[in-house]
Amino acid sequence: MLKQFIRDFSPWILFSILIEFKVFTIPISALVCLAALFIVARKHLWKKFILDWGAVVFFAYLSMGPSMPLYNQIEAHINLASNVALMVIVGVSILVRVPFTIQYAKEQTLKPFHKTPFFRRVNDILSLVWFGVFAALSGCSILKDFYWPGNVWLSSFLPILFLGLGVVITQWFPEYYKTKKLQIPNVPNTNIKHPMQLSLKDGRTMVCRPATAKDISRIAPLIQLASGGIEEFLLHDLDSETSLQDFVKDAMSNKIGEMSYRHSTVCEVDGNVVGLLHCFPLSFHKPPKVTMVPKERFEYLKPFYDVHIPNSLYLFTLAVIGEFQGQGIGAQLISIAKLRAQEHGFTSLSLHAWADNQKALELYKKSGFKVVKQCAIPRHPLLPHDNGMVLMQWAPDPSSNI
Repeated sequence: MLKQFIRDFSPWILFSILIEFKVFTIPISALVCLAALFIVARKHLWKKFILDWGAVVFFAYLSMGPSMPLYNQIEAHINLASNVALMVIVGVSILVRVPFTIQYAKEQTLKPFHKTPFFRRVNDILSLVWFGVFAALSGCSILKDFYWPGNVWLSSFLPILFLGLGVVITQWFPEYYKTKKLQIPNVPNTNIKHPMQLSLKDGRTMVCRPATAKDISRIAPLIQLASGGIEEFLLHDLDSETSLQDFVKDAMSNKIGEMSYRHSTVCEVDGNVVGLLHCFPLSFHKPPKVTMVPKERFEYLKPFYDVHIPNSLYLFTLAVIGEFQGQGIGAQLISIAKLRAQEHGFTSLSLHAWADNQKALELYKKSGFKVVKQCAIPRHPLLPHDNGMVLMQWAPDPSSNI
């Protein structure tokens, strides 16, 4: 959101520079900024973004020159006029119940979230913050123009401070508020710390490394694939315009929470993602406390979430793309998961598998996993599996009472 907001705000920055260094007259400067606005914000103008249309009115008025009412007074205090104009634009957006930041946020957020109280509250607060920033800038301009002309604090330092504060809050607050209101847990990171090089059966080298935010679009399909229908079952019909992968990407984009990309280990061959390992402490394998998913869907999957194994690392996703299966990647990923469990002090490694997925069960049993619980999940059109799931566990010490 911040990047788009700054882009649309850039004509105002350009206007301040042109005026400060007296490059052109005010009417010419306004025309230049009006042209820049139609270049950088043409899509948002078409979508009727309040900030951009407010800028159109302001720059169009100034471009008319002395023929316009109050022009001479505005020309004498042009910085004050710019700051007041921005304050009025933001204030009007709040009064008409369309806080200007919400238009930018909608471009970066999945549509189902747009009607939630959380989404509205965040943008109400952010727009109020920017109203305060522009009010503070207007105050600096008043003091500079009428009381302390030439004061460097009022002309430079304080405006930069207020603008910087607005930028920081815009970056920080949505994630903070989302974490607080949606009660997203702060899940400890148990990922590997450094890349590892492993050899495949065909002699090629595979690099396993911690995932980054840039990997989300490439690994989200693997999360969905490995779920065996669980993601489809939970997220279907929530929004006809939002794909399942978009929901998964949104969940993985959080820096905290059990679905965060920070818990994923990516496997690459020649720069292409071929496998994925996603682990987190089993104690965090729970339905979210606040969610748009109907509660009855989680009730249907209650055996999947009703798990009690103390101090166990949960192997949530183990996925290898089709053409690389049979190269030993799955077994190597399990070895990495075991390493992650031991390095972080867990006494076992646990996972769920569909009872009819014989290929996966053979791999897990061969890797030392044992079935410790049957999870009776009825067959469903979106969960095309017989006999439910099994909970499996691997422990380095067979005598460990876990």
